[in-house]
Amino acid sequence: NAVLCITTGKIFTSGTDAAEAYGVTPSNMSQACTGKVKTAKGMQFCYLKDINLHIDEIANAIDKANRYDILIEKENTRKELVTTVEQRKEAVHAIEFKLCEYQRQLEEAKANLAMAEADLQNFNV
Repeated sequence: NAVLCITTGKIFTSGTDAAEAYGVTPSNMSQACTGKVKTAKGMQFCYLKDINLHIDEIANAIDKANRYDILIEKENTRKELVTTVEQRKEAVHAIEFKLCEYQRQLEEAKANLAMAEADLQNFNV
């Protein structure tokens, strides 16, 4: 019988294939598919022929996957924003550094101008 992993959405041609894929015994997989145990390796399974009996579980798994995708998307967006903020901080620091350098040059130019004006006044006397 074909098996559906409700948790991941993967379909296997047989319970044995599903058991091998998840590292459980065929017996354990059979018990998970028939509902004798709730999960195998923390995941839910069912036989494809019984899929109609598991609509709620499948809907819940899809909803959970969608919420996970949204969280991943939000985390990626957050990382992009953090990167943008860091880049802008670096740009601001570079501008501040240049501004300090220009301020120093301006003060030096003012001092030179004051000395030149004093020299000019002394020259005219």
